[in-house]
Order: sequence, then structure tokens, then C-alpha cells
Amino acid sequence: MSNADAKYRDEQRVDHMVTAIESVVAAAAGMTRDRLMFDDEKTKSILFDLIVLGEAANNISREYAEEHPEIPWADIAGFRHKLVHDYCGIDYGIVWEVIVNQLPPLLPKMKELADSLSAVEPLPENIGEFLKSDVEEQLSGSEVERQNLRSDK
Repeated sequence: MSNADAKYRDEQRVDHMVTAIESVVAAAAGMTRDRLMFDDEKTKSILFDLIVLGEAANNISREYAEEHPEIPWADIAGFRHKLVHDYCGIDYGIVWEVIVNQLPPLLPKMKELADSLSAVEPLPENIGEFLKSDVEEQLSGSEVERQNLRSDK
């Protein structure tokens, strides 16, 4: 994967994370811990967004995650794995703690990352043309090198 592809994918993942956090915070506004445990519809909505948050974190490129150690990428992804694979053992006290104490300070950090990534030039809509032009550019460079080698003889 090229560096531009990784940045584009990271931008999308960070945007997904911002949206998921905003959705969880909005859904939990005015809620209590007890309501989280007994409001099935809201709880499912919140859990889904927490899963999306973790899946996006899990798919951030290693390079980008290493550039931003202030974000607990592995913890976020691990929480998602717990929600998905141990759905019968979900501790709603921990879910509540994440919603109330961990997501609010994470949101501005993620928004800052999203803003910095949005400065990256997006890939064109017609990815086939983009890839074709990238290959042609690489091939033309190889042709120049071959011509230079021939002229050195």
C-alpha cells in the first residue's frame, strides 16, 4: 500500500472514530448507568457505535498509530473485541465508565487528528484512473532509467 493510500485510509478511520464517539456521547446524554443497562434500544445503539470505534482503531495503519501514541489505539480495539466476542459477559459498569470518563477527553484529540488528516489530498473518485496513472508514472521512470543505461554503454 502506498503512503497516500495509507493516509487516505487513516483519514477515513479517524473520521469514523469521531462520528462514533459523537454518536455515543449524544445517545448517552441525560442517561444514567441504570438506564444503560435496561434501555435495550439505546444500549444496542451505543454498543454498535463502540464497536465501530474499536474496529476503526484496529484498522489504523501501524505507522500512523506509532506517530500518535497519545491515542490508546490498542485499548480501543481491545474493548471492541471484548464487546464482540464476549457479548454475554459485557460489564455495563465498564461501558458506562468508558462513556462518561474516557470518550469525552478522547473526542477533541480525535477531532484534532481528523482536522490534520483532512489536509491530505484525497484519492480521486475514479481509483482505476489513479492507479493506472501511478503505474504509468512508475513505468515511464523505468523507461528513462533504461535509456540512461543504454547511453552509458
